[in-house]
Amino acid sequence: MKAATIETGNMATASELPRSRFIADFAELVKARLTLLVLLTTAVGFYLAAENPTNYAALFHTVFGTAAAAAGAAALNQWWERRLDALMHRTRMRPVPAGRMRPIEALVLGSALSIFGVGYVAFVCNALSAALAAITIIIYIFAYTPLKRVSTFNTALGAVPGALPPMIGWAAARGTIDAGAWSLFAILFFWQLPHFFAIAWMYRDDYARAGFRMISGDDRSGFSWCRDGCLPFGRAGVGRRICRRGHALPADTLANGRATSLHHFNCLSSAPAACACPDEIMNANSVALNRTSAKPAMVWKLILILIPLVTLALLLWLRQLEMNTLRQRTVSSYGRVPAFELINQDGQRFGSTQLLGKIWIADFIYTTCPGPCPMISSRMSELQKPLEKTDVHLVSFTVDPARDTPQILRGYAEKLQAEPDRWDFLTGSQSTIYSLSRNGFKLAISDGSEEKRIPMHSTRMILVDRHGEIRGYYDAAEADGMTRLLADTNHLLREQPK
Repeated sequence: MKAATIETGNMATASELPRSRFIADFAELVKARLTLLVLLTTAVGFYLAAENPTNYAALFHTVFGTAAAAAGAAALNQWWERRLDALMHRTRMRPVPAGRMRPIEALVLGSALSIFGVGYVAFVCNALSAALAAITIIIYIFAYTPLKRVSTFNTALGAVPGALPPMIGWAAARGTIDAGAWSLFAILFFWQLPHFFAIAWMYRDDYARAGFRMISGDDRSGFSWCRDGCLPFGRAGVGRRICRRGHALPADTLANGRATSLHHFNCLSSAPAACACPDEIMNANSVALNRTSAKPAMVWKLILILIPLVTLALLLWLRQLEMNTLRQRTVSSYGRVPAFELINQDGQRFGSTQLLGKIWIADFIYTTCPGPCPMISSRMSELQKPLEKTDVHLVSFTVDPARDTPQILRGYAEKLQAEPDRWDFLTGSQSTIYSLSRNGFKLAISDGSEEKRIPMHSTRMILVDRHGEIRGYYDAAEADGMTRLLADTNHLLREQPK
C-alpha cells in the first residue's frame, strides 16, 4: 500500500484562512456535532444523579469542562491519524490532511483544550469527574486510536470512552460512582455496538486502504456485523432472526441498479452512540439498500431509537419513585433543643425565642475554615431557593466565636447571598456554643487545642420542627444528604402547617 503524503509547501496557517473557513475547519477539527452529543449525555448523567433541586450552575460548569475535554480529544485524534485520514476518501478533506491546517496547530489546540477541560472540571466540580474525563481522553487517544491498526478489539474498546460522559456528569453531581452510574455506562456501551459494526461494514474498503482492522473487514455479506451488532439485545435468537430477515446488506448492492439510498443515521438515533466515540458514526452519508429490505431496515432503526428512549424514561421514573418514597417516609424525633440566646450578624440578640413556632435548619461552621465549611455553607445557601415560599429558617453557628465577630459574620453572609430575614449567623460565648453542640444537638466538637488550634466540628445539618424537636441529621458531604433533608423538611411542612 502506498503511503499517503501531506503537502506542506503551500499549507495555509490558521491566520491566513478566511474567518468563515477557519471557523468551519475548527468545528470539523473538534467534531462539533460529536461534542454536542457528548454534552447531552453528560447533562443526562448529571441530572439523574443531582439532588433536588438541580444545581444548574454546577450543571453548566460540568458540561462546559467536559465539552472542552471532548473537543481536545477529537482534535488530538485527527492530529494522530492525519496520514491515515489522507488515505481514506471520507476523511481526506479534513483540515489537517487537506493542508488547510498545520499538524502542529492541531496538536497544540487539542492539547490545550484537553488540559483545560480536565483542569476546569477538577477545579469547579471534583477530582473524580476530572479523573473520568482524563481516562476518557487517554483511552480514546492512546488505546483506541493506535489499536485500530492492530486488532478488531478496537471497536469494543472504542465504546468505553463513548460510555463515560454520563458517568462524568454523575460523578460531578454526587462525587461518587454507584450502581446508577454503572447502569448508564452499560446502557451506552452496548447501545453503541450496532452502530459501530454497521459503519465499519459500510466503509470496510476505506478502512482497508488505511490499514484499519475492523471486525467487518472480511464480511462481504454483512451477516457477521448484523449478528454481532444484535448481541447486546440478548442471546435468545433476536440477533439471528433480525439478520435472517434481511438486515444484512448484500455484497452486490452497491453495484445493483435497483438499489436505493437510505440516508445516514439521523442525530436522534446516533446521539447516545456518538458521545466521544470513534468518529465514524457522524460521517456516514448514505448506504445503498435493496428495496426488498427497506421495511425490516426501518424496523431495526426504530428499535435502535426506542431502546435508549425507553431506558431513559425508566431511569426518570425510578428517580421520581425515589423522591416520592422520601416524601412519604416517617421523620423521627431525636430530642429537644435547649433554650439558648446568642448574637447574630447584625449584632442583635437571637435565639430559641425567635425560632419558636418555626421549622429551622442548623449547621456549625467558622469563616476561616480550611476544610468542609465552604461546602457546608454552599449547601445551606442552595436551600434558600427551594424553601423561599416557606417560613423555614436557616441558622449557622460559628465554632470559632473569638474570631467570628458579628461584623465578620455579616461579610460572610453577604458572600453567600444570605437572605437577612431567613438566615442568621450566630456567635457568642464559646462555652455556650460548645455546650449547645454537645448537649443540645449531640454533635462532637473541639476547640482544636490538640490539632494546632483548628476547631473541629461535625459536617451534619440538623432539622428542627416547630416545637423545638430535632427531627433529623443530614451529612452535607454525602451525595443524597440534601435530597433527604429537603424531603423531610417538606414532610414537616405538611405535618406541621403554619
